[in-house]
Amino acid sequence: MARKQQSHDTRHASSVLQPFLILIGAFLLIAYLVGALNSGNWLWFSPVQPDYEPSRILVRDRGQNVEYRPGDPGFSELAAALDVVLADFTNADLVPLGLSDVTMQEYQETAVVMEVFYPGSIRFNTPVRMRNLDRLLIPIEGRHAGKGYVFLGNETRWLSGALVMANPEPLMDALRGLGYIQ
Repeated sequence: MARKQQSHDTRHASSVLQPFLILIGAFLLIAYLVGALNSGNWLWFSPVQPDYEPSRILVRDRGQNVEYRPGDPGFSELAAALDVVLADFTNADLVPLGLSDVTMQEYQETAVVMEVFYPGSIRFNTPVRMRNLDRLLIPIEGRHAGKGYVFLGNETRWLSGALVMANPEPLMDALRGLGYIQ
């Protein structure tokens, strides 16, 4: 008689647990699908970021432009540093910040910024929709500098908002080695 009671209790506990687990699974599936459809990226939740090889890197240093292309001295150091700093972001959504005409003029004349150009579209694993992006802008000195911001754009415009690098130091070290910052 005791065995029948124990068997009955086990079945009863599993029958209560099963709908609860199905509900949790359905909720997680819906959350994943909403994120995937929102971002257009099936790997939006992944902490691992893809690596992209830039076609050129432009450093604007207080009105002077220096361009690096594959094979140029300094390109491999900058590209390797970009791989490291773009592998981890501290934010899942864009920081609500834009690039005004005044800011872009400042970047052209008095600040130090890095523009990174890619031969094709790039995308990072975040819940933010990224479409037709092929440029990054990283403020080094001047407005928005020192916060690890990475602005996303394409040939014609910059997105409103920025991603935030978790650790920009490897990029700063590469720029320091090339003499752009102290």
